[in-house]
Amino acid sequence: MKRLLTAFFLAGVLLQAVLLLRAWRAWDGLPLLRGNVIANDIRQFDDLVREFVKDPSCLPTWKAMSGGTDLPGCFLPGVLGLPVLATGDPRVPAVVVSFTHLLAGLLLVFVLRREAGDCFTAFYLAVFWLSPWRLFHSAFTWDPNLVILPAAVHLWCCAAGRREARPVPSLVLGATLVLAGQVHGSALFLFVLTALLLARKELRVSWPLFAAGAAAGSLTLIPAALHLLRGGTLAFAPSHGFLGRGFVYVFPFLRTLLFWFRLGSLDFGRLHDTDSVSCASAGLHGETGDVLRCALYRGAGFIAIASILLPAVATWQWMRRRAATTPKGGPWVRTYAVNAFLALLVAGGLSPVTIQAWHVLIALPAACLPVAGWLEERWPFRRRFVAWLVALFLIARLPIAALLASDYPVFCRVAPDVAKAIQD
Repeated sequence: MKRLLTAFFLAGVLLQAVLLLRAWRAWDGLPLLRGNVIANDIRQFDDLVREFVKDPSCLPTWKAMSGGTDLPGCFLPGVLGLPVLATGDPRVPAVVVSFTHLLAGLLLVFVLRREAGDCFTAFYLAVFWLSPWRLFHSAFTWDPNLVILPAAVHLWCCAAGRREARPVPSLVLGATLVLAGQVHGSALFLFVLTALLLARKELRVSWPLFAAGAAAGSLTLIPAALHLLRGGTLAFAPSHGFLGRGFVYVFPFLRTLLFWFRLGSLDFGRLHDTDSVSCASAGLHGETGDVLRCALYRGAGFIAIASILLPAVATWQWMRRRAATTPKGGPWVRTYAVNAFLALLVAGGLSPVTIQAWHVLIALPAACLPVAGWLEERWPFRRRFVAWLVALFLIARLPIAALLASDYPVFCRVAPDVAKAIQD
């Protein structure tokens, strides 16, 4: 089983490296991709990083979030801008993103092997580490791509503090929550999850050390605090929408529920023909190779949508049982997953904007826990057709990653006419 763990982890590292290399080589073509929202956001971050490199100062805020609220603090520009300042290469922040994913993966393996054993961790790596969601977001510069590490650190802190308040996890948890809030607004999920675990007495912290960690993480907020003391303003309230919008309008809340199932599946919303270089090229030139690759891309999209059923079944069957009913999966792991599920629903309900795929990426490590637990409980599979479906569910991650590397615009060098035809 240890060899299988190593094989899954190395496969994820290799696929991540391929995507990073492809994105690195495609960097110069990003200005052509004006119809792709991801490419536009990468260029926006590049502009912000260039401004920081010209004047490396700690500003009260660096960018605005989806709802128009200012994201306070200078932690994010430091994380992305200082490597560029040191190397002079604007592509380096993508390496930082990949490195945070690597650290997150190692930390999750460490925690889950201790809490749930090698078999559970092997299934978890197959589901999470090789997930198209994770791989896609591991190779380019985007603020949601940086939240996987805080999510993994949060899981470690909570596992360490489930029985008694421990100094280091309490300190790290306080710092992580404050710093994650300066990276992306989806950190609200971690705040809600922490509150739920504390309220249900499933997490214990040393409050003095938690406060010390929060204070340390708040050092990058000093310019924002000084700005406010001097009479300046920051947009704390959303410019459109309102807090609790998801609870008032039912659709955003239900959309959040669906995202939980999608996180554990193959579907992550980037396998449409409008995202495919081959489909755009086939529409312009009609070459046989492009038509075939476009058909593969569309087929992968259909398989990805169908795969949502498995995480839905897994969530229902694995999380609704009491932890004591089975020795597998680790009782605390189940507890954490249940609270994460509730936290995502609460965070989605509180969100002033309709939840999008990048808003829930922070819940990916937790959302893959029920799928891994369900697979472990049923291993070995008695029914042959179930075994084949599970095999397809797991193996399909590899060709989907290959399709993304070879056909998604951010990872490809695209001809000008094809780039113009691509829409997101």
